[in-house]
Amino acid sequence: MRCAGAGRVPCEVFGSPRGIDKLSLDQLDAALSTTRNRGGKAARTWGDLGVTGDWADKPIHIVGLQPWNGFEEFARQRVLDHNGKRGEWRPGAADGSTPADPNVHWEKTVFNLAKDVHDDPYAIGYTGMAYVDQGVKVLSLSDHVGDAAYAPTYENVASAAYPLSRVTYFNVNKRPGKQLDPVMEELIRFILSKQGQHVVAGQQVFLPLRSGQATASLRALNTAP
Repeated sequence: MRCAGAGRVPCEVFGSPRGIDKLSLDQLDAALSTTRNRGGKAARTWGDLGVTGDWADKPIHIVGLQPWNGFEEFARQRVLDHNGKRGEWRPGAADGSTPADPNVHWEKTVFNLAKDVHDDPYAIGYTGMAYVDQGVKVLSLSDHVGDAAYAPTYENVASAAYPLSRVTYFNVNKRPGKQLDPVMEELIRFILSKQGQHVVAGQQVFLPLRSGQATASLRALNTAP
């Protein structure tokens, strides 16, 4: 098995309330998880996240993806896992003796997440950039409160300054010591070429790799045992 990066995509966090433009991963962990591995106290109202005025005592409604999903697992690992400890979501569905959290709603797919947040003034959620098709506020993110916060712009995602940037990989089944299927190898080389990355950019789903990232993926392909 061999994998290489094909493109970058941000997992965007968005919400409805006015008066909030940025959050830290620490704050998200406090709002989204039961484990709070980052050490903060539970955030259950918008006031707990720094919103003032009429919104301060309003509950935070969580909109997320039902596990297991690629976006969901990436967000869980990046936001909730910390210091080697596995983080767990506040439950959007009952599981054995654990009841569902009334302020959490899980969708089975990414397609309705932006609409769910748009329709609920107290909601916050996450999804991929390609699925933000409603008028929601996309939040800038930092690792910790007080750190510089980054919006999911092209530069910030490509450089991984935006905390929820991720590389999307493709995998091939290559036996050690055996040559990769030449058709598959040529396809991979095309995707990683300048022309192939232009195709990636034109599809407007993934951001193309930077030159150094494409070179690193080619190196991984060339040195595969």
